[in-house]
Amino acid sequence: MADLTARSLLSEFETVVAGLEEAGVTGLFTDADGTLSEISASPEAARVPTETAALLGRLHASLALVAVVSGRRAEAAAGLVGRADLLYLGNHGFERLEDGELTVKKGEPETIAAARLELEQRLPRAEGLFVEDKSEVLGVHYRLCTDDSAIAEADAVTAEIAERLGLHRQSGRMIFELRPIGTDKGESILSVAAERGLRQVIYLGDDATDIDAFRALRAAAAEGRLSALTVAVAAAESPPGIKEEADYWVSSVSEVTEFLRRLADHYSAPTA
Repeated sequence: MADLTARSLLSEFETVVAGLEEAGVTGLFTDADGTLSEISASPEAARVPTETAALLGRLHASLALVAVVSGRRAEAAAGLVGRADLLYLGNHGFERLEDGELTVKKGEPETIAAARLELEQRLPRAEGLFVEDKSEVLGVHYRLCTDDSAIAEADAVTAEIAERLGLHRQSGRMIFELRPIGTDKGESILSVAAERGLRQVIYLGDDATDIDAFRALRAAAAEGRLSALTVAVAAAESPPGIKEEADYWVSSVSEVTEFLRRLADHYSAPTA
């Protein structure tokens, strides 16, 4: 469904829904923070509205798959959403939680341990600047930091560590993230889609890591591997150009909820 310029999803919903595949071959994948929940001052403070979680449950009953793809650890993402019946791909796909069973890909523990030690030693001691240790992935948060020089130093330090140790560094919404090269949201989604035999994937996301997924799905659709509908949640802090990377856009978490409501109604409506 790719176009050169993304369009408002809700204003064109009827056009969009007319082109959707049947429920049994469709998988819905969605980011969590900034998509299902508002961005909060700290990861622990985020909440997914009860209504949104219930809509995911309705879609889980109708579609072939509903999955949450998050930079959080899989169990943390499940705790945020509050539904045990979904598939959770945590740490961008390093972790997978389904039916209570957690599996973890082999990462690069020695390299991550070296990066962790360097961050502890080299990051400036500034209020509001902290490291989130997610085992295979390290996140340096600065949302609560008001010291611009400390943020600039953290930017430079994480970039230098990533380049020297051969890690992937990604800058997102008030975070610098370090992780092993080779696993991202796009690769993880396509792997699950192939495993489940999905013919259509719907994906929603708001940040730089979600652009990886938009691009991977666009490439897969161009190759005829599946049909894809990508939706950018284009909020004030989202990366520049995120709308252009997706097929359609919504402007807020509340509009994501409205889209999920309409989608659930569409797939649960009786067929003629």
